[in-house]
Amino acid sequence: MKILFLNRWVGAQVGGTERHIKELALRLAKRGHEVHILTTEGEQLEAYKSIIKTWYITRNPREAPHSRGLNDDPWLLFYGLLSGMKLLLKLLWLRFKGIKYDVVSVHCNLEAILMFIYRMFFGTPYVFVFEGYTSLEGRLAKYADAQIAISQTVADNCLNEFGYEANLISIGIDRNKFTPIGERVHEFNSIRLDDKKVVLTVGRLGPSKRIPMLLSVARIVCKKDPDFLFLIVGEGLERKRIEKIIADYGLQGNVILTGRVSDEILAALYRSADIFASTMNVLKTGDQFMIVYLEAMSSGLPVIWTSEVSEAKKVEDWGVLVPPERTDLLAEKILEIANNKELKQNLIKRGFDISEKYDWNRLIAQYEKVYISVIKKE
Repeated sequence: MKILFLNRWVGAQVGGTERHIKELALRLAKRGHEVHILTTEGEQLEAYKSIIKTWYITRNPREAPHSRGLNDDPWLLFYGLLSGMKLLLKLLWLRFKGIKYDVVSVHCNLEAILMFIYRMFFGTPYVFVFEGYTSLEGRLAKYADAQIAISQTVADNCLNEFGYEANLISIGIDRNKFTPIGERVHEFNSIRLDDKKVVLTVGRLGPSKRIPMLLSVARIVCKKDPDFLFLIVGEGLERKRIEKIIADYGLQGNVILTGRVSDEILAALYRSADIFASTMNVLKTGDQFMIVYLEAMSSGLPVIWTSEVSEAKKVEDWGVLVPPERTDLLAEKILEIANNKELKQNLIKRGFDISEKYDWNRLIAQYEKVYISVIKKE
């Protein structure tokens, strides 16, 4: 099978969607398929170039390689249109060169629109893989040859809103990489992690991650116990705002913004932490499946996360669930877990057992089956 992953940002950006695409592409290539990726130029696929064929479009001038919304950048639609034209022209150029694909994998709205147009002329089937859910994504995915939902919530939304059944296949994790056993980070920014109670969060520094709320939690926790250290892994448009809040709260010695890190360093940071905490309101943002929770659990960390309690029953066993705006309760839970060894060990064991179900080695064959199925329909 010759498969193309079409995604604007996977070559230039780091995030959950990009990691999902890279893992899918890599594992399908290892199963004997010819895998190509068409994306924006960058360094994120350098490690894969011996296994995966990459094709690039140029980056738009002055456009930052971070996800953003219209409130952050009035030029967003223009950049999206410009990139869409570049991607479509590149697809046509590849076709002119005689490079044809059995199936194309798309994961976002822009690419879905492009493939809808491309299929009209060339008949190439495509699969829409949901990374979260919005009504626009649900509507566009309906026209794909197959759909893959990464959570039951997404699958339910597809059925209830638009009347089609998506294949339910979760995102996998590499349990050989994200494991409690291995190298650790003992020092970061001249701060000894071994001497601290480390709370880790991982995610792009954008509005949906609600990092300012986490800093409010850190202020409460560190007033009661100054030995806590909050590690925030990721980069994004809100970095300057977050740095100012850290300074205003006097948390310079208790909060570290690591910026982007390699997958190897990320795995080591998971192993070096004591607790994983997230302040993103999961179901409200549409990110019903958070790969970082699974990575944390597979690495032996208890997980605390926030969501609308009434909506979160399907995944509430993933750790300690706190209502979205309860900074006081989130701080209380962090302190409780850090100081209650029995509770912490119970959460670690439960999370580790859950993470076993999401091993990539179990899941990749299910993805492969969907891609093959749309070829057989032709």
